[in-house]
Amino acid sequence: MIGGATGRVGDPSGRLTERQPADVNQVNDNVSSLTEGIRTFFKRASTYAQRRGMSVEGLAMEPAVTSNLQWHGDINLLEFLRTVGIHARVNTMLNRESVRARLTSQRGLSFTEFTYQLLQAYDFYHLNKSQGCTIQIGGSDQWGNILAGIELIGRLDNPSSDDPEAEAFGLTTPHVPRTNLEPSLIFTPLPSLQYFVKVDDADVEKYLKLFTLLRCEEAASIMEAHRAQPEKRIAQKRLAAEVTEIVHTGA
Repeated sequence: MIGGATGRVGDPSGRLTERQPADVNQVNDNVSSLTEGIRTFFKRASTYAQRRGMSVEGLAMEPAVTSNLQWHGDINLLEFLRTVGIHARVNTMLNRESVRARLTSQRGLSFTEFTYQLLQAYDFYHLNKSQGCTIQIGGSDQWGNILAGIELIGRLDNPSSDDPEAEAFGLTTPHVPRTNLEPSLIFTPLPSLQYFVKVDDADVEKYLKLFTLLRCEEAASIMEAHRAQPEKRIAQKRLAAEVTEIVHTGA
């Protein structure tokens, strides 16, 4: 899901100051570029998997990409307050990390940013109800927003809220610098390579398992060579090459 609606508001998470209002046309262009970029990524990931000897037959490699403007654009303020606002508890909202951090800052927090978590919560509720979505993945800074969605689903008495699989998954993954939103190249190769080559020795084995499709035996062999000569950063270089192949190599 891409924030065609929430991108116009701005998430306060991880920021000390309020975001400048985004130009609507720029947001729409970003949504289009990100949509194409995500689809391109999955196509390349499919090719990468096949090159590693994995069968993708029967797997849904074409992602369903949507913008939350599709539902937020049609809901009016009164309807939103009756559907979402009535279930929101201000004390809980104030206790979110992103809100508490901003309330203690010199510039404070605008009402628009304060209510952002309700928009994201409704996104999860809407996708849960319309698409059967039970897992939301985000960085650690999104934990409060993810919890808000779980709580909203529960309070609206959605049948899926009793499903043990309907839980959040907070995942902090490496941030690879993005320098443009070109459909065919969301990430530029050089920053991606540089980032993964600099990964700490303590993390590289875990990342090889998380972000590549290398077989366990091959990953173990790479780590053995790396431990013998850590100064050569053998594991980091292989990790960087694998991730770059996934993201940048054309099908």
